[in-house]
Amino acid sequence: MTARKIRILSLMAKQEQRQMGQLALQLGDLKTREMQQFDMLDRLNQILEQTGTAPREVMTPGQLRTRHFIGSTLVQQLEEMRGRMAETQTRRQEVEADLSHHHQRGRILGDRIDQTRRESDALAAQG
Repeated sequence: MTARKIRILSLMAKQEQRQMGQLALQLGDLKTREMQQFDMLDRLNQILEQTGTAPREVMTPGQLRTRHFIGSTLVQQLEEMRGRMAETQTRRQEVEADLSHHHQRGRILGDRIDQTRRESDALAAQG
């Protein structure tokens, strides 16, 4: 029975390792996406600052409408980017928690395997 128990625990530990590998890949992708979104947010803020300065000359109504459209579009893009960044950060935190959970579970399974082997060795030495 102990050999079977060790085999089952080993298979469970391998499954945890596979899941940890998949979660680590997801975490890497999310961190990359987060960096890209941060860069995009920075660029949008720079563009908004550049277009936010008051013109030195009088503008026509068409120029004012164009300037207003560009400004409102930039603000909308900034808000959407902040929303996407918040979603990415939330997802990253969830994946980190899952990864931690699977890591802990894998460690517990490894400890159980070691304990079962010691018990099996002790029974074999007695018998």
